[in-house]
Amino acid sequence: MNYIITGGNFTSHLLQELNGDFPIEILTEQELQESDISFHKEDKLFLPSQSSLDLVMERMDCPERLHAIEQLTDKYRCRSLMRSLFPDFEFRELELSDMQEEMFSPERKYVETFARWHFQQFIVIRKNFPEKRTEKSGL
Repeated sequence: MNYIITGGNFTSHLLQELNGDFPIEILTEQELQESDISFHKEDKLFLPSQSSLDLVMERMDCPERLHAIEQLTDKYRCRSLMRSLFPDFEFRELELSDMQEEMFSPERKYVETFARWHFQQFIVIRKNFPEKRTEKSGL
């Protein structure tokens, strides 16, 4: 079965208008919550919002798929898996409060972001040392 699970955030009304025109079941997060649907290895899923991801993962009966999603949604683990594909890309995980000025070179650009994927996250590109902060970040 093919599914689109719309999340709690804005989802285009066009998805609901297409319901029934294609071999895809379109469900809101609430409709999924109230159903007894579970997802199998052969199912194809599209989640336009991460807000429904936890609910979908709870209903998956395929441990391999769950493991793959966990690997891909954790930036550090995902980048570690892809390290050999991008040997010039340096990354590390650390607390923002542990960042020291001597860790940064003025000639390089730095990306500061959360360690987990968030659809509504911020990404900061800096050419100099960031101000001291207390949030956790993946770098």
